[in-house]
Amino acid sequence: MNDATTWSKRIADWRQSGKTAADYSAEHGLPPRALYDWSARLKRAAKAKPASRPRLPIAKVITTLAEGPVGGEIVVELGDARVRIARGFDRATLGAVIAVLAERSPR
Repeated sequence: MNDATTWSKRIADWRQSGKTAADYSAEHGLPPRALYDWSARLKRAAKAKPASRPRLPIAKVITTLAEGPVGGEIVVELGDARVRIARGFDRATLGAVIAVLAERSPR
């Protein structure tokens, strides 16, 4: 698929992988230039339209766990979903997770 949602997830995955565009593209069967083109396109779109924040009926934030595996971990529950957020998390990936939860969430 060549839609913004798919490419947004690919770009986040690429950036989190730490790989070069050429390596990531070869591994996933993508044209190398596509990562740069879609990254720029998504940045322009984000600047043109302010991002709306999904409204989530978050059940609870369990706690901040000082002795978690990486320290400073936060656990958020939304219905039957539980998300652990550790220090140094990737904002783009968390944004994608929140978007999925918002789609699943009853209004």
